[in-house]
Amino acid sequence: MVLKSARRVYATDCVYVYGSGRDTVCRAEAGTICLKDTEVSQGFEIIQDIFDFYDDWYGRMWEAMRQGDYQTAVDDCWQIFHNPMVLLDASGRVMGIDSHYQDDPPDQEWKYLLKYGCSSVSSIQVMKADFMNKNVRRKPIRPFRFQTKLLNGGGIGRGLYQDGILLGRIVLLEKDRAINHGDYQIMKLFADCFLSTIRHAGAGEEIYRKAVFARLLKGEDVDREAVDRQLSYYDWEADDVYQVILARVLRDELEQIQALIKTTLENTFSEGYVMKLGRDLILIWNVAKNVSLPDEKMESFARRTDVAVSKSLPLSQIQHISYMYRQAQAGIRIRQQSGDEKMSEVIDFYQTAVDFMLLSGDIEDIYHACHPDVMMLWKREKERKDELFETFAAYASHDFSIKSTCESIFIHRNTLIYRIRKIMNLIQSDISDSYTKHYMVLSVRILRIYENLRQERS
Repeated sequence: MVLKSARRVYATDCVYVYGSGRDTVCRAEAGTICLKDTEVSQGFEIIQDIFDFYDDWYGRMWEAMRQGDYQTAVDDCWQIFHNPMVLLDASGRVMGIDSHYQDDPPDQEWKYLLKYGCSSVSSIQVMKADFMNKNVRRKPIRPFRFQTKLLNGGGIGRGLYQDGILLGRIVLLEKDRAINHGDYQIMKLFADCFLSTIRHAGAGEEIYRKAVFARLLKGEDVDREAVDRQLSYYDWEADDVYQVILARVLRDELEQIQALIKTTLENTFSEGYVMKLGRDLILIWNVAKNVSLPDEKMESFARRTDVAVSKSLPLSQIQHISYMYRQAQAGIRIRQQSGDEKMSEVIDFYQTAVDFMLLSGDIEDIYHACHPDVMMLWKREKERKDELFETFAAYASHDFSIKSTCESIFIHRNTLIYRIRKIMNLIQSDISDSYTKHYMVLSVRILRIYENLRQERS
């Protein structure tokens, strides 16, 4: 409940002010405040002045945010907090930074924010490591304390989320006075105002544009500079190999358990990036930096949390994570349609890829779902012209028979065996498995069709 004013008689959403002997008592649901030796009319004026002060401040802040003037909104908060405050967008860029501390920055990171207008890579990594080491459930506003070269001191911070997408972050540092419970309440008011003005005025489009990972997952074009800056916070590269893991709550108690599951994901897979998108919790995993996803951890997570967990194929380039996201979604959908109830096991898109390729109507989705080993040979052929893909394609199309392949492509048996051995040393799959054979044969055909379509377009 938000208290709106003071009253001399009881009224909804107001504090009740009355006299008690020589004192004035201010009472609300949360408790009472006693103004000693203060006549009730004087006490009432004092309390009402406080309400008027905060009401005027909130009105100015609302108007500034409605106009997109976040610097003014942040500066106006100083008379409330009397401590340094900064508002950052989802990519770490400064939207507003308290101008009262330009000549007296609280630490080196503040100097960096003033000079470059964005968070430093080092500070992001320190804060990320600090949270992961604390194995606690995430709260809307979280206290912190650092003693490093860049970050020196304590404070509180809050993420600004809309529809599960991180749009920004507020950070209040403890410099000129100790932070108290009232600061938490005021920070919540600031956050609510920020999100409310975005919803009412449609001002969120520019802010959402900077939510890099959310936009990439939705298949939108994102400025390469913004992508590289976001990736630099994790020491990732745009051309690395990535994988998307999807955790979806299938039960009705979505809101009650989703936040806890998100925190569990973050703590279990701290090297990745976790975000919420609707009903989905998404883990973006850098295979190039962290090697393969630890299957034992993922299986344990699926059993502990009782959610549907699905993982995509690993694909190169961060711009392709929208394909990986759709693969992970398809894994759950195909498993449900098949009537298989084993949702406590991790769903590997690899095992549903053939169904997906046959049912999908999007050639790009089908292309990116091709068997990883076949895709590797196809790309290698483009670069090296070593004929290994063509050899494998013939071998696969003739049911992996040496004799039939030799007769088909007019090649000496020893030459074919040499090439097949070379191919076997390059691929990771077991071609004696019937599903893998079928998947590979289909992938060869898809890649030939894809190449023909690309040539026709050019």
